[in-house]
Amino acid sequence: MTADGDTAEGDAASVPSRVLRQAARSPGQLALADSAATLTYAALVERARGWRAALARYLPPDPEAVVAVLRPRGVDLPASQLGVWLAAAAYLPLAPGLPAGRIAEILADAGCATAITTDQLARLLPATVTAITAPAPASALALATQTPSSWDARSLAYVIYTSGSAGRPKGVAVEHGSLARLIDWYCPAFAIGPGARTGLFMGLGFDASVMDTWAPLAAGAQLHIPVESAIRDVEAVSAAIAQGRLTHCHLSTPIAELLLASGTCPSCLRTLALGGDRLRMWPPAGFPAAVHNLYGPTEGTVISTASADLRGHPARAAGGL
Repeated sequence: MTADGDTAEGDAASVPSRVLRQAARSPGQLALADSAATLTYAALVERARGWRAALARYLPPDPEAVVAVLRPRGVDLPASQLGVWLAAAAYLPLAPGLPAGRIAEILADAGCATAITTDQLARLLPATVTAITAPAPASALALATQTPSSWDARSLAYVIYTSGSAGRPKGVAVEHGSLARLIDWYCPAFAIGPGARTGLFMGLGFDASVMDTWAPLAAGAQLHIPVESAIRDVEAVSAAIAQGRLTHCHLSTPIAELLLASGTCPSCLRTLALGGDRLRMWPPAGFPAAVHNLYGPTEGTVISTASADLRGHPARAAGGL
């Protein structure tokens, strides 16, 4: 266990452990950027410790405790999720656009009594749920109980609720070991590491947002978080890619198809992953980024299959997809 009490023996492969090690190695390296703020890796961990301290008095001594995170896009979103992990709990991401009734249903089903949110979004929570709207100040961190966190492969990392398109929405619980194995594959496959720049374009309640958040942060890359309005319009998406000089991004299939059809793509982009719907077109000739079609049910930890680069895929000559 390290001196700061934030990692434990046997969890070296876990995603939160990797983020903490990255902060120890390169504290001044940029980790997160949104339209208004940036956080270095050291600042990310410090902010996460503040969220952990704010949570400490409310969490039960339960290794399966779940904390909802209902926050808008921004650098505090990953920081608060990491804070939940530092508190040895799992997080349940909720999209701010969900109606209050749906949120209440999810929280009741998950047995979730605590949520990290904002003053504005707290009104969407039922009265039975404790709303935490700010991390503890730095002056309080030294006084907070610093219980060593442990993230072994079987401990719970996050819970995602499905859309309910095939019936009643259900919660899918994913362990730290499954998330770590996903990251082990995803980062090398898409060259995500120090020097890479990625974006968080997927919906915040969608399981792909977990991968898109923690793959870059576990690998020492930069994560850029566009505002909500910039993820639904292809011109805004393209502008966000160019402004952030992103080398990799993961887009929903409908938005990715619009980008492919536009005939333009920022030259900084090297790899484009897409998923969530059936792909109906091939990348145009000369598209600058490698294009990969991904698929997976939530129960399979985001991704189960991934295509080779569609620009030169053998099936392309046959004209089918």
